Amino acid sequence: MSDIPSSPFIDHPETPKKALFSSNRATPVRSVHATPSHHGTPSTASRFSRTPREDVIGLKKTVSQLRYELEALKQEQQVAQILQEEKERELEAKHKKELDRAEQAESDQVFLFNKQKELTDENRALKEELRTMQSQHETDGRELNHELEGLKDLLNDLQAENRALVSEMNHKVEDYEHRIKAASTTTDDLLKEVENRGAALTEAKMNVVKFEQLVESMKSESLDLKQSAEDLEAVEQTKSQLSDQIKYSRELEAKVSALTVRVEAAESAQQLSQVYEEDLNSMRGKLKNMEDLRQQLAEQQLQILVHEENSAKWKAYLEKSDEFKTVEDVVTALNKARMEKASLLERAGSGVNDETRSTAEAYARLQERVTTLETELQQTQNQLKMEKKKVATSIRQHTLAANEAKFLREQLKAYDDEEVTEAGADIKQGRIDELEKLLEAVKNEKTTLEGELKEARSEQGATVAAGVKRPRADDSVSSEAISEYTRKLQTLQQEFDEVSVEAKLLAKTKEALEARLEGLEKSQESRVRILELRENPTSRHEAVKQSMLDTLRAENEALMGKNENSKSVPQASLERKQLELQGVKDKLASTEKSYQRLKEVFSVKSLEFREAVYALTGYQIDILRNKKVKVTSMYAQSDEDSFTFLPDLNHKGQFAGVIDSPLTDEFSNIVDYWVKDKKDFPCFLAALNLELYERRENNGNQAS
Repeated sequence: MSDIPSSPFIDHPETPKKALFSSNRATPVRSVHATPSHHGTPSTASRFSRTPREDVIGLKKTVSQLRYELEALKQEQQVAQILQEEKERELEAKHKKELDRAEQAESDQVFLFNKQKELTDENRALKEELRTMQSQHETDGRELNHELEGLKDLLNDLQAENRALVSEMNHKVEDYEHRIKAASTTTDDLLKEVENRGAALTEAKMNVVKFEQLVESMKSESLDLKQSAEDLEAVEQTKSQLSDQIKYSRELEAKVSALTVRVEAAESAQQLSQVYEEDLNSMRGKLKNMEDLRQQLAEQQLQILVHEENSAKWKAYLEKSDEFKTVEDVVTALNKARMEKASLLERAGSGVNDETRSTAEAYARLQERVTTLETELQQTQNQLKMEKKKVATSIRQHTLAANEAKFLREQLKAYDDEEVTEAGADIKQGRIDELEKLLEAVKNEKTTLEGELKEARSEQGATVAAGVKRPRADDSVSSEAISEYTRKLQTLQQEFDEVSVEAKLLAKTKEALEARLEGLEKSQESRVRILELRENPTSRHEAVKQSMLDTLRAENEALMGKNENSKSVPQASLERKQLELQGVKDKLASTEKSYQRLKEVFSVKSLEFREAVYALTGYQIDILRNKKVKVTSMYAQSDEDSFTFLPDLNHKGQFAGVIDSPLTDEFSNIVDYWVKDKKDFPCFLAALNLELYERRENNGNQAS
């Protein structure tokens, strides 16, 4: 007997876990683990590790998953319908745009007439600007000539200064070289002497050590000699030898001190030689800069010569010609000729008949229409293919679910055979019936979805067929009107070309003038020299101060670290802390004094403000807790006759209403109209004052 096919909800240890459906979309259903069920007589429950209740729970999960997928299919169908509606709207919008273009063609005629007027006005303005620019160019040319003469004078002065500086630099370089040579020879001699004296000093130190050893030995011998009075002569000899050795050691110390002085002098001389070398390097750099300046001067001289030759040629040419007076006139005429040539070439290239142009435009529109319809048809076909795929996947899922239900029924029948008690069988039968009902509901939902998909396909086919229809042709315009418009357009185009040529010429002249101005600014900047000190005294002083502060802070931290373990505190730190504490106390006293003064001033000013408000508005305002405000009128019969306003928690600085009181009942008509209906508190207060004033006047008249 072969094994029973396993359910996709039951995993086998031999095979890996698989998903329920083989569609591309991932489903959030988990696989329910169970032991494999082999075909045979189900004798005992030990063959199955799962209970029927767990299988029923798994079936419920599958049913919920199927419901979820059905809802997803419905949503996808709705999205497809929405997309189709959007496409229809886009087609309607395109049709409206074409109608708007036809309407705009009529409005463009008026626009072209106005444009012609604007272009004529601009042409006149440009001509006037041309005249002003020509006059400005002439003045600029004169100024440039004057500046050129000044530059020539400056160049001659710079050449003379350059020669003088070069001669001075050469003399200084030779002097520094001689000094460096002398310093190097002296340093070499001093170093040799220092080495010799150092060797002699080491020998003297060795001798001193030997003499000290001798002295110690002689002292020991002298102690022995003191005991024996016979060797007094030997003691005297040793004393004399010791005195000689001491003298010799003193002489050596004097020589060593003299040598140290000479070594210090040699070191200072070496430092001087280093300074001389640095100066020499700086002078060499300056010499290189001078050579670069010479080259630049030579180049400028060549450029000046070339400019002079060109100016002479232009002068000769301008003297011969009567049309042009300056070089700028020649350049402007040349640019104008080039622009006219370019415009003529453009006209020759674009000189096609209006009829052929209109037919070409109509043909292009038709082609665009055809391409848009083709793209729309392709998109609808792609959508139909996608929907077919979705339907196929849903059918597959349906078949899989049906097979799964059959298999589960068979498995449940096997469980029925294994069950012993009748009560458990009844409960399980009820659950199985519920699951069958759920599966039937799923089948019904799938059938409804398939019907909706078929309807959507038929609707899409109808929309595609409707979109393929050829659009209605627009009404043709009369040939006479078209010819008139074309003539006007040609005249306007000619005038526009002339104006554009003049505008381009003006732009080129403007660019040339800007380039000249930039050159003049650069030449002026090159004349300015910025001098800087190699070592700024202020920065040096600040650096010294900063280094001193850093060292003092480090020393202070080290001392504080040493004194941390000790219980005693240094006197200086104690005094410093006492001074800081005294300063804090003084600040606190001054702040308290100023705060008290501000309180007094505020109380006085607030009293004045309340009196002013009372005199101007006729109300005494008192602020209560929870941002409530009590208002008492000056025309009230007693102080208890007052209104209390509630604040609005949603809006800062506004009020929500009035607290109920006997006075609100008395003036209920004013409260209802101004507070509850209009929400206007200033008008309410004004009306209340008027009412109270009238009552007081009436009472006074009656009393009199």
